[in-house]
Amino acid sequence: MNIFNLRHELTGSITDIPLPEKIVLSLCGQRLYAGLDETVMAGQHIARSDRPGYGDLHSPVYGTIKKIDADSVTIRTLPGRTLPGKTLRDQEWMAPIEPDESDTQRLADDLNTLGIDTFDLHPAQTLIINGLNPEPGVTAFQRILAERRQPLLEGLAYATQLVQPGRIFVAVPEGSQRTLGPCDPLHIRPVYPNSLPQLVAKAATGSESMDDVVVLGVDRLLDMGRVRMRGLPATVRAITVQGMDYRVHIGTPAKDLLAHAGIAPVPGDKIVFGGPMRGQAQMSPDAPVQNDTYAVSLFAREEFLLFQDNPCCNCGECDRICPARIPVALMTRSCEFGKYSMALQYDIDACFECGMCAYVCPMQRPLVQYIRLGKSELAQSVAV
Repeated sequence: MNIFNLRHELTGSITDIPLPEKIVLSLCGQRLYAGLDETVMAGQHIARSDRPGYGDLHSPVYGTIKKIDADSVTIRTLPGRTLPGKTLRDQEWMAPIEPDESDTQRLADDLNTLGIDTFDLHPAQTLIINGLNPEPGVTAFQRILAERRQPLLEGLAYATQLVQPGRIFVAVPEGSQRTLGPCDPLHIRPVYPNSLPQLVAKAATGSESMDDVVVLGVDRLLDMGRVRMRGLPATVRAITVQGMDYRVHIGTPAKDLLAHAGIAPVPGDKIVFGGPMRGQAQMSPDAPVQNDTYAVSLFAREEFLLFQDNPCCNCGECDRICPARIPVALMTRSCEFGKYSMALQYDIDACFECGMCAYVCPMQRPLVQYIRLGKSELAQSVAV
């Protein structure tokens, strides 16, 4: 079996998870409008983004705000809504909003107001809808493309207006007969890391430059389609939980998802948002689903490597496997010792964090963590 396989046999369909007792929404560059003990309706606009092109925050549920921290707001759900797709009483939902399609900038602004990120949807010659699963073990993207055709077509209308492409592709696995409206099929070998945007773009254009290419995942396209069809903000996600696909509210704690899937973590297990290659370990089972979460994975202690700050042995395995042809060993050592400007010279900005280097490292060095640290420190130095 190829552990990097991205194609899976699908059984069943995307199912809904009942509401948890509480929803925890992350505040990242957003100004909160609602106050403590305030009752909010499902879909209510509660925070505005200070970052241009990023989506605002809406309450996914009818409930009461019970806690406000510097970086999050906790909403206690009230009786009424039980499943993401059910009809609600009028008092539980905000009125729909119809985005203005008469002008591209107004459309982008309205989509931001409704919780959709558009910062990377710029005019480009090529638009690629990515229907490949982002990581091994994740099936949500494949299932969205199979089961949500009409919302995807509606979202494509918005994406086309924002990007104004000369050509549109839909990236699907080799041998797949899946299509999407006017999109030309782009057949890609379904082996990781071929599904990552940079490699998908190269497969379509033959160029490693992303300057005139936009790659849009089917997850965000689905959000855009729901907005166009219903006029309601993006408050739910289709995600994979240990091989099963669910539709869940943004802000749902990981422990509730795992419990619904019949999975009980034990001490020493690791909860990861994402998959085995690019996922980020969570410090607590209470960690909430974010607006870009596509999987919640649980790894038993014996299933994952314990990264260690071992010295590099100069074997060169990381350099050889890197799909971006970066001198990984030199770049990560620069980050390890705080030489971030030197990491720039070794092309840290060209790294798309596929995780292949860490996978092959015989010294079990935390290479992806070093890279993310370096990028974070460089971003902060630019901001200052």
